[in-house]
Amino acid sequence: MTVAFTSLSVNDAGSLTTFTPNNYVAPVVLDSGTASAFLNPAVVNPLIENVGAIPDPNYGYVVSCNIYSNYSGSLVFGFGGPQGASIVVPFKELLIPIGKPYTFADGSQACGRGLWPTADLGSGEISANILGDTFMRSANIIYDLDNKEISLA
Repeated sequence: MTVAFTSLSVNDAGSLTTFTPNNYVAPVVLDSGTASAFLNPAVVNPLIENVGAIPDPNYGYVVSCNIYSNYSGSLVFGFGGPQGASIVVPFKELLIPIGKPYTFADGSQACGRGLWPTADLGSGEISANILGDTFMRSANIIYDLDNKEISLA
């Protein structure tokens, strides 16, 4: 089952920047077996550029873990149109520490991102829109299999 993903915005100190066009609708799978989130490159790539991620040949894009660990900004995922559910995901939920050997010149640890463009893992293995653990930690989700409905809050 999928849900209708209709918007992605950044809320930064009350200022909302939207990265999806008006009337955007895309099916998305909610999958607790997937660690990260994978969305259309036309939506995700401008967002990645906007948050100061640095391209890296081994990890896609990286940021300093310090940058967003105390940052109060968040991503706002919209579902079902303007009157539908909105799920707020703090940026810190999208930081995935890479490991001790990977640090920046200032000594801060590098973090990967938990939000990827679809087909961005080398050979294009991921082509569907998937919201995994980095999203699901911030959402209350009810699956009603009998009625084939998913509720979000």
